[in-house]
Amino acid sequence: MKFSQYNKKEKSNFKSENFDKERLDKNTERLLKNFVKDYEGKSQQQIIDEIIKVAQKNRREGKLSNADLDNFYNMLYPMLNGSQKEQLTQIIDSLKKL
Repeated sequence: MKFSQYNKKEKSNFKSENFDKERLDKNTERLLKNFVKDYEGKSQQQIIDEIIKVAQKNRREGKLSNADLDNFYNMLYPMLNGSQKEQLTQIIDSLKKL
């Protein structure tokens, strides 16, 4: 999916006590835009593998908090279809357990 197809009005039903709208700043938005641009045209599995690889590395290094994961989730969620949303939820949940 192209970033230009993102519908800002669609909202995630993800409930998280860790979601912090203040942390969802311009830098996070810029990073997500770059991420989408970098992976446009890649297969879904390639994108998933890369998300997991980078997130696991950053979790081990203490650079990725649960709030960061929640912010990523809430920005990406509206751009996905039903099965992708379910898969993203499972990935985020597993990353939080690291």
